[in-house]
Amino acid sequence: MKICHIAPLWERVPPSGYGGIELYLYDLLCEQARDKSLDVTIYATEDSIIPKGIRHIPMCPHPLRTDKFVKNPQAYYSFMLGRVFRDANKFDILHNHVDHNAFPFTQFTKTPMVTHLHSPLIPERLKVYREYNKNTYFVSISLRQQKLVPDLNYVANIYHGIPLEKFPFGGKPRDHLVWMGRISPEKDTGTAVQVARATGRKIILAGKVDPVDEDYFQAEVKPYIDREQVVYLGELSFEDKVNFLKDAYAFLMPLTWEEPFGLVLIESMACGTPVIAMDRGSVPEIVKNKVNGFVVKDFEEMVEAVDKVGEIKREACRKYVEDNFNVSQMALEHKKMYNEVIARHKKVKK
Repeated sequence: MKICHIAPLWERVPPSGYGGIELYLYDLLCEQARDKSLDVTIYATEDSIIPKGIRHIPMCPHPLRTDKFVKNPQAYYSFMLGRVFRDANKFDILHNHVDHNAFPFTQFTKTPMVTHLHSPLIPERLKVYREYNKNTYFVSISLRQQKLVPDLNYVANIYHGIPLEKFPFGGKPRDHLVWMGRISPEKDTGTAVQVARATGRKIILAGKVDPVDEDYFQAEVKPYIDREQVVYLGELSFEDKVNFLKDAYAFLMPLTWEEPFGLVLIESMACGTPVIAMDRGSVPEIVKNKVNGFVVKDFEEMVEAVDKVGEIKREACRKYVEDNFNVSQMALEHKKMYNEVIARHKKVKK
């Protein structure tokens, strides 16, 4: 089976810091490289570190998010998609990770395309999804996504999986809280800070601040950074991220949006660190209340849950990820999905 992955160009694969899509892609590629029945190609940034056995076609020198010499990032996407769809007939399936950018090109090839719904289902995207609903097959990353927008051409729901060997178990945590991700109103970093202050615990923050979120950071987060109770580390490397998670007492995840999945949830639990997360989006599908963390309704419940973290067995957090979110199972589900797409597409074309 000849598979073509269309990767985002904002980050390399895998990301040097923050980048959930790119990390998921790298883990998937590592598994697919071991499967001799697959012939895999990826279009990605030139500095991506692609597993041996995967064909890599570079599209731009460096990640667009941090390349200060790039004035028009969208030009690189036009360049990449033109190349992909020019060569589309060489593949059995196109796996699209760049969202609606690829949709208009699908009318120029008979090769089926599957689109992974990595992003929130906001109105602007939905307008394009519905316009090209017959041109692509959708894969959700949580059942909540499908429930929110049930009329899309879904072919599967596939949860993310992670390689457990890369996430050592932290059996002797310290007593501080952590938050990690993109500092933004949607991720509600400010509330995590206020929960820590309300409980009298130290919190360590890690992640990026995009230009669009700079005002939020300045107003809701920066004023409380004192390097004692509230510490901000910036973006972390993978190795530093793992140590950051496994040493923590608990991971806080307040939200104001419908979180599509939340890779950091399973990364935290894989290290044995319980999660306290708001009941939004995928959270109830990933966090089993009072088993590997707490699913809460509001600020007050999040504050109360911090004092209950001692009731959670860290070994249970790790076991839950092993049983439900391992990368091998994720890769098998992808292969099953590819076969389903190809079979459906043959019927449609008849």
